[in-house]
Amino acid sequence: MQESDIDKTESLLSRLQSGDLDAREELIQLCHDRLKRLARKMLKNFPSVRRWEETDDVFQRATLRLWESLKQVAPENAKHFFNLAALQIRRELIELSRSLQGPKGIGQNQDSISETPSENEFSPSSETHEASSLATWTDFHETIDKLDAEHRSVFELIWYQGLDQNTVARLLGISQKSVSRRWQKSRRQVFQLLGHQLPE
Repeated sequence: MQESDIDKTESLLSRLQSGDLDAREELIQLCHDRLKRLARKMLKNFPSVRRWEETDDVFQRATLRLWESLKQVAPENAKHFFNLAALQIRRELIELSRSLQGPKGIGQNQDSISETPSENEFSPSSETHEASSLATWTDFHETIDKLDAEHRSVFELIWYQGLDQNTVARLLGISQKSVSRRWQKSRRQVFQLLGHQLPE
């Protein structure tokens, strides 16, 4: 994200706080690409999941969550806005992961697919691996909430929003070196909380 985009975010937030509802749509547009990249990032490792969930579907639902949130609250600044966006993305991904592990999840409803899959596409081993990986992703997203506020903020801005460390430093009003330390520590904490197992 360019520094001018941060300035634009602050300007839009000021308008939203003043009651300008058009600013809400412009804020959504501002994080459009990052929301969509994250949806793609989540789904790319799960080819079977894409039979039920497309990138655009996940993106639209996460965007709707953010839209509804902005009806209830006008973030004070860019940092709060990006944290709010990250929270909505995380909630959508947790819900997606849980739904795919449920009765209609992977391996539970394969007979409903009428086309003939390749011989190995739905082998027991691949289904088990993918379901296990989805469970780990669910744990991963839920684990972020267990981080303390300062480390969670850095993790959300970098991992969910895709911001570079210099931009995060500016948003948080800290040095780039501090951001780097918090990013490294938050990654270690997530790794430890997940029992030294990361999503594949």
